[in-house]
Amino acid sequence: MSALIRPAAEADRQGIADTVVEAFYDQFKSLTTDKEAVAAALAPMLNLPQFTVAEQEGCIVGAVGLNDENAYAVTIKPDVLKKAVGFIRGTMAAPILREEFNRPGRFEPGQAQVDFVSVRESSRGQGIARAMLQHVLAKGYRLFTLDVTEGNERVLPLYQSVGFVQTGREQEKMAKMKGFSFRYLMAYRPAGRQG
Repeated sequence: MSALIRPAAEADRQGIADTVVEAFYDQFKSLTTDKEAVAAALAPMLNLPQFTVAEQEGCIVGAVGLNDENAYAVTIKPDVLKKAVGFIRGTMAAPILREEFNRPGRFEPGQAQVDFVSVRESSRGQGIARAMLQHVLAKGYRLFTLDVTEGNERVLPLYQSVGFVQTGREQEKMAKMKGFSFRYLMAYRPAGRQG
């Protein structure tokens, strides 16, 4: 079944949050084991113009966010986190999530960081992630970057198949808390847009 790939709209907010939480639950579960609470916290923090979605039969089944010099895909709101996961966890989570979601801290001119590449479990294996990536990579940036955490190596061939190359590794701060020691750094420069 094919999916419609398009820019996100306001009506997609909860569908994007549910999709991202399902795909990245291992990283979120240290906040709470309640997936609905995590999705409820994430939904109001999404910057929808930064997202591309995949839709099948009226449902969001995939999402990709882009961070650039103008905006990040997610804006951390400590009050929203405190309400969703409790005062103490929300207070502790806000700076950790800000560091995690606001990558990179500085952008090269024309750079976008690909983030939150996620597909619902029921729609995986249909080429949706590849289609969303191809849509995003057609945007006018000169450089696309992304990172893949240790333990998620199964996605490296997908990124390589659309043109990303590994540029290095970055050691992770607070590795024990996050559950991984490093990230693979990857980059893609579209032909004709080198700079």
